[in-house]
Amino acid sequence: MRLGLMIKFSIISAVVLLFTMSVFTLFNIAGLKTAFMDVYTTDVDNLSETIIATTHHAMLAGDVDEAYQLMERAGMQENIRNIRLIDKHGVIRFSLFKDEFETFVDFSKDTSCDMCHFEGKPRVQASTMDRRRVFPDEKGEEVLGVTRGIYNDPSCSQPSCHYHPADVNLLGVLDIVVSTENVMAQITRYRNNVLVELVFLLIALLLCLNLLTRKLITQPVNTLLDHTRLLSRGEWRLIENTSNDEFGELADSFNEMTSNLKKAKEDREKWSATLESRVEERTQQIREMQSVIIRSEKLASLGELAAGIAHELNNPLTGIVLHASLIEDSPELPPGLKEDLHTITGEADRCARIVKNLLDFSRKTEPMKAMNNVNDTIDRALGLVENLASFQNIQIVKEYSENLPDLLIDSGQMEQVFVNMFVNASQAMENGDRLILWTGMDAGGKEVYIRVEDTGQGICEEAIGRIFDPFFSTKGAKGTGLGLSVSYGIIEGHGGTIAVHSELGKGTVFTITIPV
Repeated sequence: MRLGLMIKFSIISAVVLLFTMSVFTLFNIAGLKTAFMDVYTTDVDNLSETIIATTHHAMLAGDVDEAYQLMERAGMQENIRNIRLIDKHGVIRFSLFKDEFETFVDFSKDTSCDMCHFEGKPRVQASTMDRRRVFPDEKGEEVLGVTRGIYNDPSCSQPSCHYHPADVNLLGVLDIVVSTENVMAQITRYRNNVLVELVFLLIALLLCLNLLTRKLITQPVNTLLDHTRLLSRGEWRLIENTSNDEFGELADSFNEMTSNLKKAKEDREKWSATLESRVEERTQQIREMQSVIIRSEKLASLGELAAGIAHELNNPLTGIVLHASLIEDSPELPPGLKEDLHTITGEADRCARIVKNLLDFSRKTEPMKAMNNVNDTIDRALGLVENLASFQNIQIVKEYSENLPDLLIDSGQMEQVFVNMFVNASQAMENGDRLILWTGMDAGGKEVYIRVEDTGQGICEEAIGRIFDPFFSTKGAKGTGLGLSVSYGIIEGHGGTIAVHSELGKGTVFTITIPV
């Protein structure tokens, strides 16, 4: 079974506190017991001094019985277990126990002799604490014994009744044995009180630690755990009301991680949702690139072929036109043949124009670029065609963007492109309509666009894919199919693009872009 963080912390805290407080209590009780015993020893020692002082005059007067009676009265106190008077020879001269009278003390066994006889040579003086002893009596009760020496002073050595030589220091000892029951009872009460206080203090500390741990540790951890479970189920919920501590930093990091994971998942789902369209878009781009490459290769191959054919046809056509013109001008020519020769001359001129277009198509003329304004270039191209018969019923609308930057272009080649597109537009609007010319700059400021829009009959979808192929024309026998191919090559030579959009019955839009 998994133990919670709160339970583990409570158990560890309880063990540490219990051990610490137990050690403290043991040392405290031991110190208190020593202090109580020292005080009790001092009291008993003072009692022994009082008894010696009280019996002093009786001893000097030689009234031993009175001195013994005084000691008996003193021994009647409740806590006193025995009072003994032992002379310097070890004879017990007085004892509360009558059977000890006139008996000898065994220095090796009697604990009252330890104050002077615990080492080889007997001592005369001993401190108060060295003169006490704690031992069990016959009943097993712990008692305190204090022994006090009776010393030979001048008043004891001078009287004749019991003369003591002046060179004798110790005359005897007074040994008092008292019960330690009251002292031990006080120590026991103190110990019990301390234990009760210890229990209450332990409970109070555990409750405080429990509340603090629950507030500062358990709740933040459980909050993180709950949000982790929610996150594993896909619920993107942030932690609110974070604290200003390490758990608050952890919660902020968790919120940041959640936001990043949510964004990553949304991006992945978005990518997955748009993957098919992206693949289709990329495929279309590849197709367009392939179409451009194929068209370029086709233009290169056809250019070489066209150059060869043009050179081969140019000389015969020149001879045909020259001789037809001479015969047509001859006065000897029958009038019936003049019309036929005129037809021959016209068709030969048309063939010559086709040959010229083939030569123009085949030549890779490097553009002579200079800084020119595209709006001015369009106006010059319009000036070349707007007087043609096909433009008589057409309204020309200019939607130029002002402040366009000058472009590095070959003005002559660009005029050729615009003239070709204007003528194509006019031929698509046989009943007259509008030709709209747009210029402008893209949002990034990197390209200028030119849009040629007509409201003519439009181009079918099948023809749009081949509109820039050489010799493909939507005009049938009226066109050579080289105009848009040449225009495509010129725009490509300027680093630009040309695109077409058309709907049948609505018109066609050609869009040219030139990099700034």
